[in-house]
Amino acid sequence: MTPVNHSPLSPAAPLFRLLALPTEIIQRIGILCTDAPLAFPTSALNRHLRDIFSHPTNIATRALRHFSTPEAALLAESLRGDAPVLAILCRHANVTIPAPALGRAAWAGHLAAVQCLLDAGADPNRGENNQAIVAAAYRKSADIVRVLLDHRATNIQEALSMAAQCGSVGCVRVLLEHGARPNGLILWGAVASGVSEVVEALLLHGKTVEVDANVGPRDLIFAAVQCGYAETTRLLLHHIPETHAFKDELAALATSKGYADVEKILLDSHLEPAT
Repeated sequence: MTPVNHSPLSPAAPLFRLLALPTEIIQRIGILCTDAPLAFPTSALNRHLRDIFSHPTNIATRALRHFSTPEAALLAESLRGDAPVLAILCRHANVTIPAPALGRAAWAGHLAAVQCLLDAGADPNRGENNQAIVAAAYRKSADIVRVLLDHRATNIQEALSMAAQCGSVGCVRVLLEHGARPNGLILWGAVASGVSEVVEALLLHGKTVEVDANVGPRDLIFAAVQCGYAETTRLLLHHIPETHAFKDELAALATSKGYADVEKILLDSHLEPAT
């Protein structure tokens, strides 16, 4: 059974539940009806109510009254991403408090909201706000990542790791431009993402990647072959000479899984320095 929408503004409601609305709305309806008597509901009233409910000043006023503090209102509205509303709330709230409003706006992918909070003084490195750039990388929003970097966000290594895992070429390139450094674990995440363009961007950055003790050449190329990623396998063989030591073993693995294209790349590859 389809649930009945009992909203006072619902066209399916049998009666217009005027008294269920906030007092300020009832007052505005009364003023409108005094000027232009009409029956409920009408298109004129609906247009009037839509203006009341959608105007940024009215939204901000209701938010400030509903929540216990302006900061709580700002935090709640940051997920909605309405920049004009946030701009009003920022005049009342202390945006320097390390609450995750910036991270919420970034997580929701609202570029204008992120820019508004930053312009109002939100610090992308303070408290939970340092996760804003990681959230933007998760959302594959290179524009938000760039805006945060322009405001000196410093959590670039964690953001690069997230961007690599999510296969965001745009975010990876922006982060590399701003000094993020690839390592073995980040490269492994890129290999696992299946996006060869991300793997190539990491490998081409500085020509070499720091392969750490936890993730070695075999781990990287084994992940690529195991998943049947032919182009990623080729890139690893070309850029990391140590992977050639495992070609025969991995060719057998590729054969057993039916990855003919991967097997061919392994058997045909020759050890040569990356250009």
